[in-house]
Amino acid sequence: MDVQSASPEKWLGSPFFAAAGGAVFGALRSMPGATVVQKIANATLAFVFAVFIGPAFVEVLGVTSVRMSAGIIFGCGAVGLVTYAAIVEGIKETQFGAILTGWLSRGSK
Repeated sequence: MDVQSASPEKWLGSPFFAAAGGAVFGALRSMPGATVVQKIANATLAFVFAVFIGPAFVEVLGVTSVRMSAGIIFGCGAVGLVTYAAIVEGIKETQFGAILTGWLSRGSK
């Protein structure tokens, strides 16, 4: 591809750039990070999430438009890391000891 044929529409419709844009947006706007290293790690994780999960959503939904798939991939990058952080926080706050004890005590009766 030469430079003259590279139009902004092609760049904006690219799933790679959609994943990168969503990752940067999600990691820098939504996820707090105390240091630059944490922000870079957040952006990298969001990019990986968008690259692997975004195309799966596109496939499941049966989207055929390149622009729509780029939008879905952008959304996965922007929202994926926030969703992951909420799931991890929920797991940390769950009292698995009480759940396990209740489950085992029911089975012994």
